[in-house]
Amino acid sequence: MSDPCSFCQNAAANFVGNLFGEIFTLISKPIILVFKCDNNVNYLMNKVTELKREKEAVENFAGAVGRKGEQITPKLSDWLTGANDCIEAAEKLVPDAAEKLVADAEGNAKKKCFFGLCLNPKSRYQLSKKAKENSEVIVDLVNKAREFDLPLSQIPAPQKQVAAPVEGFDCFYSREDVLERIMKALQSQSSSIIGVHGMPGMGKTMLAKEIKRKAEQDKLFDVVVMALVSRNVDLRNVQVEIARGLGLDLLPYGIRSQDAAECIRGRLKKMKKVLIILDDIWRPGIDLEELGIPLRNEPKTIEGSSSREEYAECYILLTSRDSNVLSDLMGSQQNFPLHHLKDEEAWELLKRIVGDRAESDDIHSAAIEIVRECGGLPLAITTMAKALKNKKPYEWMDAVRTLKRPSSENFDGISANVYSAIELSYFHLESEKLKKTFLLCCLMGHKFLLQDLLNYGVGLGLFANTIEEARNEVLTLISKLRAASLLVDDSDNNRFDMHDLIHDVAVSITSRDRRGLLLTGDHVPKEWSDMEKRKDFKWICLRYSNVDGLPEELESLRLTLFRLGNKNPSLQIPANFFKGMPRLKVLDLTHMHMSFLPSSICLLQNLHTLCLDQSVLGDIRIIGELKNLEILSLWQSDFDELPREIGQLTRLKLLDLSNCTKLKIIPPCVLAKMSILEELYLGNSFHGWAVEENENQRNASLAELKHLKKLTNLEVCIPDIQMIPKDLFFENLKKFKIFIGRKWEGQYSSSESSRILKLHLNASNNSSHLVKMLLKVTEELHLRELGGVKNVVDELNTEGFPDLKYLNVHNALEVQHIIKSVEGFPFNAFPSLEELILQNLINLEKIFQGRLRDTAFNNLRTITIECCDKFGEVLRSLRLGRLPKLSSLNKSCRHMPLFNEQVAFPNLEELQLSWINVKTIWHVSISSSHVAKLRKLIIEGCDNLEYLFTSSVARDLVMLEHLKIGGCKKMGKVLFIENVEENGNLVFPQLRILEIQDLPKLERFCHGNYIKFPCLSQLLIMSCPVLKTFISSSSSFDTGTLPLFDAKIFASELSSFPRANGDDQLEVDIKYSLFWTGKATFPSLEELTLAYNDNMKEIWHGQHIPGDYFPKLKVLEFTEFPEQLVVQPFVFQSPNLEKLVVSRAPFQEIFKCQGLGGVEKPAPAPALIQLSGLRLSELHELTCLWKEESNLDSVFSNLKILEVLQCSKLKILVPSFISFKNLTTLEVSDCHELINLIEYSTAKSMVQLTRMGISECHMLKEIMACVDDEAKDGIVFSRLKYLQLCGLPRLASFCSGSCSFEFVSLEEVIVMGCPNMKIFSHGECSTPKKLQLVKLTKYGDEGFWEGNLNYTVQKISKFLLTSSMALGLVQLFNLKVTNCATMEQVITGEGAEDMFPNLFTIILESCPNMKCFYEGSSGLEFPWLYGITVVNCPILTAFASSFSSDQKKEITTNDPESKERHVIPIQPFFSDKVVLPRLQAAFPNLEWLTITHLKNLGIIWHSKLYMDSFCRLKSLRVENCEKLLTIFPSIEAAFPNLKWLTITHLKNLKTMWHSKLYKDSFCRLQSLTVKNCEKLLTLFPSIEATFPNLERLTITHLKNLEILWQSKQCTDSFCRLKSLTIGNCERLLTVFPSTDILGKILKSLEELFIYQCGSLEGIFEISEFNVKQTHAVIDTKVRELRIEGLPRLKHVWNKDPQEILTFHNLESVKVSCCGSLKNLFPASIGKTLLQLQKLHLYQCGVEEIVPMGEQEAEAVVSFEFPQVTSLKLEVLPRLQCFYPGKHTTVWPMLKKFCFSHFNQAKRVDRHEQLDFPVQLPHFSMEKV
Repeated sequence: MSDPCSFCQNAAANFVGNLFGEIFTLISKPIILVFKCDNNVNYLMNKVTELKREKEAVENFAGAVGRKGEQITPKLSDWLTGANDCIEAAEKLVPDAAEKLVADAEGNAKKKCFFGLCLNPKSRYQLSKKAKENSEVIVDLVNKAREFDLPLSQIPAPQKQVAAPVEGFDCFYSREDVLERIMKALQSQSSSIIGVHGMPGMGKTMLAKEIKRKAEQDKLFDVVVMALVSRNVDLRNVQVEIARGLGLDLLPYGIRSQDAAECIRGRLKKMKKVLIILDDIWRPGIDLEELGIPLRNEPKTIEGSSSREEYAECYILLTSRDSNVLSDLMGSQQNFPLHHLKDEEAWELLKRIVGDRAESDDIHSAAIEIVRECGGLPLAITTMAKALKNKKPYEWMDAVRTLKRPSSENFDGISANVYSAIELSYFHLESEKLKKTFLLCCLMGHKFLLQDLLNYGVGLGLFANTIEEARNEVLTLISKLRAASLLVDDSDNNRFDMHDLIHDVAVSITSRDRRGLLLTGDHVPKEWSDMEKRKDFKWICLRYSNVDGLPEELESLRLTLFRLGNKNPSLQIPANFFKGMPRLKVLDLTHMHMSFLPSSICLLQNLHTLCLDQSVLGDIRIIGELKNLEILSLWQSDFDELPREIGQLTRLKLLDLSNCTKLKIIPPCVLAKMSILEELYLGNSFHGWAVEENENQRNASLAELKHLKKLTNLEVCIPDIQMIPKDLFFENLKKFKIFIGRKWEGQYSSSESSRILKLHLNASNNSSHLVKMLLKVTEELHLRELGGVKNVVDELNTEGFPDLKYLNVHNALEVQHIIKSVEGFPFNAFPSLEELILQNLINLEKIFQGRLRDTAFNNLRTITIECCDKFGEVLRSLRLGRLPKLSSLNKSCRHMPLFNEQVAFPNLEELQLSWINVKTIWHVSISSSHVAKLRKLIIEGCDNLEYLFTSSVARDLVMLEHLKIGGCKKMGKVLFIENVEENGNLVFPQLRILEIQDLPKLERFCHGNYIKFPCLSQLLIMSCPVLKTFISSSSSFDTGTLPLFDAKIFASELSSFPRANGDDQLEVDIKYSLFWTGKATFPSLEELTLAYNDNMKEIWHGQHIPGDYFPKLKVLEFTEFPEQLVVQPFVFQSPNLEKLVVSRAPFQEIFKCQGLGGVEKPAPAPALIQLSGLRLSELHELTCLWKEESNLDSVFSNLKILEVLQCSKLKILVPSFISFKNLTTLEVSDCHELINLIEYSTAKSMVQLTRMGISECHMLKEIMACVDDEAKDGIVFSRLKYLQLCGLPRLASFCSGSCSFEFVSLEEVIVMGCPNMKIFSHGECSTPKKLQLVKLTKYGDEGFWEGNLNYTVQKISKFLLTSSMALGLVQLFNLKVTNCATMEQVITGEGAEDMFPNLFTIILESCPNMKCFYEGSSGLEFPWLYGITVVNCPILTAFASSFSSDQKKEITTNDPESKERHVIPIQPFFSDKVVLPRLQAAFPNLEWLTITHLKNLGIIWHSKLYMDSFCRLKSLRVENCEKLLTIFPSIEAAFPNLKWLTITHLKNLKTMWHSKLYKDSFCRLQSLTVKNCEKLLTLFPSIEATFPNLERLTITHLKNLEILWQSKQCTDSFCRLKSLTIGNCERLLTVFPSTDILGKILKSLEELFIYQCGSLEGIFEISEFNVKQTHAVIDTKVRELRIEGLPRLKHVWNKDPQEILTFHNLESVKVSCCGSLKNLFPASIGKTLLQLQKLHLYQCGVEEIVPMGEQEAEAVVSFEFPQVTSLKLEVLPRLQCFYPGKHTTVWPMLKKFCFSHFNQAKRVDRHEQLDFPVQLPHFSMEKV
């Protein structure tokens, strides 16, 4: 038992301990608050930042909800109120806290309390406590915001984008005047409602669209909205268009009209000034109040409240046909009429469409008549012009006749002529399908959906079989109708529209043809009431018509389409209504309320399309009985279950269940049975998928989609990725909108992308095969959460998303990189991406890491980065390059600067922006901390930048070391000064490098401020053509009167300049100087580069530059300066200059000292004394460096390097007295007028020379010139180690004199491209023993040595490359050798198979001693050689020369002129050495081959070439090879791709091809030309090869050719021959020797031209047998027949073919100089020349044009020539008549008629009746 005392002691101790513990706790809490005051305040501000981000997200969501016309929940509204209060309280607390703490500290300091360290505990306690309490409230609000789980994306408010000029708006003077007056009225305060009126087709809508565009462009209003009203106004449709324009998202039919009006009014409260355009208003007008539009400046009283609120200033623009509607019904205060176009305007409009052809003689008069008949109506002129644009003249004339007989149809406000014009445009549509499509569009009404047109067309069988093909066909047809101006575009890309006037005409056509019956609004045609007439129509459309009711049964046996658009909820369809429509194929019932479908619908067994859209439906099971249904659309309808019977529709191709938000049940196996379904739409609809496929479940599973093998288009919502079967795959899927994850439910996608994927993903569910397939091809991708994913591209799609255009990654907390490529391997990612959004990626470090290809991000336009904290913190270097379409880093800040308070990277050290579409980089008020660490800034190709940064931003760039600006086309200044009057120097304290280049509009660096560059060491100003002054004193100035750097740069230095009369004004002549600066401006500048400035007149102002102004300047470079005076003073007064570079300037002389008045003066004593390097390049006017009398010999005493490059007119390098005692390097190239380089005396002084390189000086004959007296003393180059002589075609020797040379140290000599250099030097020449090689290239060790320089040079001149050199040229692409007189071969030595792996072309030209390209025993490979050209190499016989064992043969030819026998070795041009054994082919990629002027060439091809040799050869040209006997001998190779073959001037050629060539050797030959081959007897002998694709054949100057082709050969050849030209073939007897040949060749022949064939007697030879017995008609395609200079030609056709052979397509016949020809056309042909346009006969022996047929003596024969416009009968001395029998001729289009020089013809026709458009002389007009 324990001691009681001890117990009491313990109890007392516990009590005291607890007491003191409680006391300590009570005391410590406020003490802790006092000491943690700073921490609590900082913590509070961090939490305020978090709360602001969450508040912004909630406000964005609230804005999106508001745009839908909805309101956020009270819970969200209360949260926003609380957040605003907390932020306001916290922001008020922190300044108060800071103020109190400062005051506290100051007070304590004064009191000396603990040396000022004692703080007021009471103040700190209160502040700390409040900060902690506020923080707790804010943390609670942030947590609640995250619980809201707001949607990932919202449709943004509409961006203000200025539209392009309105297509179709023709701004003639009359329209410009109206447009200007309306724009003035809109800007005035006098009229709020303005009207435009005019008859239909006058262009009111186009004018309204142009007004909208200009108002937006000029920013006259906050928003401009345009909506179509039309005749049958639908209030909700108009409201939807207005709402969308205002940024509200009111889906059609998703909201009542009254509620929509309230939403519109609510939106207008938030705007200041709005223009609303209402187009096409009819009686009785439209109530603006019902639309939700208040009148301007009228305060409105809110219902139920006494408050009055102001709305936006609303301006209304109305268009109508009737001015009374505007004034009386709509209250328009000012109306503008739109009149007809004036005559000249109407003609100009037609010419714009038709082009210059409108002025041509054949249609000019018709075009004028058409313009006149269209009455100045733009729409009528446009439709007519487009319809007739490419038509023939007679169609224009026919159109004129039609317009002059106008239609009897009568429309209110439409003239008969205009109706006829539009109707004619319809008739000129190219196909019946296009016409049907146009009429179908008219029944669908305004703004019809393309999907509806597709559904109807497929149902009617109008379009292709598959839905995809049908959609493409629809788009094509719509495009054609648009091109004809019969349809117009709509703002919604899924819709098209039709002008009212065209619509009325189209409806009239459909009604007149009994094709379609249209009922709209109050318009009920009489045909609807007439039962009998109603039966005749194929299409009936009740488009929201006010019919009293529907008949019990609509009997119409022809009806194929019935459409009912209902606006009466009580309308019922009788049960037997469809009983009398057995042929119905398309049924569309819209806006219906039906508990049951009519029972008679089951009788429609031919129904292919059924649309029950936007309806309230009950039992629809009966649809399952429509077994032939192909399209079923239930879009936006209300029903909760898809019946199981729908599964019986096994022929269904399209099922649309989208936006059926109440659909909860799709029974199992229904979808699986639709095996041929192509398109399935379930977007914003059903999402209750079962996990597994089971018939007993309530709903279908996604596994059923596996049975839809033909599915090409899918829209579906999938709540969980786990529901997707792993083996689900869509092989043919091309379009999709697939949302995976519950977060996407209920979201509507209005995107126009065809492949959209929204994905909510975590680490455990990203293995779906379907998802991987979709990620590869998607165009728009939304990603959320991405659990476990760190690198998006690496882990989701390693191919880099090649098709992706839009990417949004949201709430992916583990993502570190979007792209992380393999080290050193360039990755091609996002080549098509246009928009990138990254939101709430808290661990994102970089967008990409590694190397990217140039194509990556090439189309990126916008980047948005939000709530990616780590990205901003860790970012040190940011490079955005080659993003030409990027305009923003934040979508919500699209029209703000690239960097602002929302987008900033405070630790950024390097920033590079290249080819980005931004207007401003930094916001003017950006915090200094955001740019303070920036060290390197590079801006390239940002064409919209007008300046780089403002002065306030520049002052914060205290760490900037390198600034580079280039390629910014609009930049006028680098630095923008916000306040010109602000004081203080502007200093770039750390800037070392400044580069300014390629700025075509840069006028200055800045204006109006003092500026210093204390550390600048390199300054480059290049390609700034209008830059004249670096800094100007005002923002606008005449740059022609100021120096580049004015006094503003150095205010502190003004005292160093002279002053006038004691005033403060500078006494200086201000003109065009580049630099006018002070000591403190560039104290560290070492390198100055100035280039490409045409306007610069001076670099420095004045003649004298103080030495301490550029004290460290060592390198000076000038490029492309217009005047020498710009350079001179500055150069001579830079005493420390070490290197001078001058290039691309028109200087004739470099160093020219000139004083005032242009008088030359001596150079300053210290001038250029330190100069050690001089480089002169591209000075094409330079003739000398300086004149001999300039006395500058001592200037270059220290010069070590002299480079003179591309000075094409330089004649003298330096005067003879110049000494280069310190010169070590001399480089001269491309100086084409230099004859010799240096004189003896100068060469003697070059004792330090170690390197000499002379190249590409085409006139240079010797390096050193000397005379005999000088040559006595030789020259010693004691230090020269390197000597290069390259590309010197006229160089004969190093020195032509007898001077001796000693090269003591010479180590390397290169001689290349010096074909005339046969000896090195004529004097003695000694070299060190270590020199044992003269190299042939700059790189490598390939070369020769023959004991000394002279012998070696002689050997080198005979070839270009050694084989080892050639092996090193692995990247050689083109090889061209021309005008090399001594060269014998290109490559010498033994080659190798892998020589020239990338060689593309070889050209050998004008090399008189060239024997071959290569001579060696090894084979050559040219795997990628594309072309070979060998021209004028007379002794060359082989490409690769060496006789193989089987080719040691000879051929003998006799020359009749010299009577000598020539023995020619048979050495084929292409031997077996050009064969690739491993490929078994020679030149497998060669496509063109040209061989000309090789007079000793005997054979082209080796006989043993492999079959695949030359397999891609397309073009072969052989010319002037006089010893060549055949082109294609007996060889194994074929030429299956040869298309163009030209053979000319081969005087010994006897055969073209061997008879045993393969049949398909020339299967693709299209063009064959054979000229001047005088020994060729036949062109196409009996050979096995065929010519099935030959299209053009030209044969000329074959004087011994007797036979053209063989009958046997024509069986498989010449079937596609289109053009045949035969000329100067003196022995050719006939062209087409038999009807068999005629029938085969004339099937495709279009042009036949025969001339100067002296023996030719007939052209078309037709045998007796064929005429009498053959019944097969041969219809030829010959369009043009031209015959010239055939003196023995007796007939064109030897017999009348009597319609066995027709020439219906003849358009032009020209015959001249055929003295033996008696007649032209046989009678059967003369009667059928309906397409003939030109008939010309000149200097022929023709007696009659058409001879009399055998059985036509008494009959009256009619000849009609409906297209002939030109008839010429000239110098026909024997012509007696057109036709000797009784006949009539008709020439309705004849315009030109020439009839002259007849000897025998008193009358042209004796028995002729003629019908000409005008009466012509010389033609008898007798009646028969």
